[in-house]
Amino acid sequence: MDRLTLFFALLLMGFVGICSSQLVLNNVGRPNLSLAAKNPIGNTVKLDVYMEAQCPDTSRFVHKQLMKAWEKLGTSGRVEWTIIPFGKARCTEKGGDFECQCQHGSNECILNQLMNCVIEKTVYPEKFIPIVNCIQGERNLESATDKCLTEKEGLDQKLMKECASGSKGRRLLALAGARTVALRPPLTFVPWIVIDGERVADALYDLTDNLCKKLQPAPEGCAEYTRK
Repeated sequence: MDRLTLFFALLLMGFVGICSSQLVLNNVGRPNLSLAAKNPIGNTVKLDVYMEAQCPDTSRFVHKQLMKAWEKLGTSGRVEWTIIPFGKARCTEKGGDFECQCQHGSNECILNQLMNCVIEKTVYPEKFIPIVNCIQGERNLESATDKCLTEKEGLDQKLMKECASGSKGRRLLALAGARTVALRPPLTFVPWIVIDGERVADALYDLTDNLCKKLQPAPEGCAEYTRK
């Protein structure tokens, strides 16, 4: 095993440790399904969105496609929602910490880290998806925390800022990076949308339709799509 392969293998092991709360939930239920879902009927679909906080294409997708799909299917209990903020960034381990460079600059790294901190803290999609939507496209950490981290979300602004700008945020970003570089085929565009393990390029333009095509029987949120 070469050094690079070993490095990412260790990162993935670290990811398991840092997200142990999610893995425990995985053993007893569906951690990325809505808490509101009660005994859903039919199959479930797994959605993974690989993204960047200041990428214009990601912003359009999140605000128009992801949120539309969430509004229609979020409480159905039929979709597992996973968000991986990293994209085309790069992280290098240095002395027990990480140094990261992001495609759209240092503010994007901080915002990617903030998203990862929020996801790690909140666990459930009905909590983190609206916050990620709010953070997406913001200018910097201050504007994102002031606008998106309100008391009603149960997130302490000070602690989230410390996570986003500190070693924990960088480690979470590096772990998101380990998951991203493990993609096969590799990520060449952001956002990179994976449904049930396969990249679906058309989901960039109509995510809800692509999810509904895989749900049998179709839930209520797919009604307008099943009539096509």
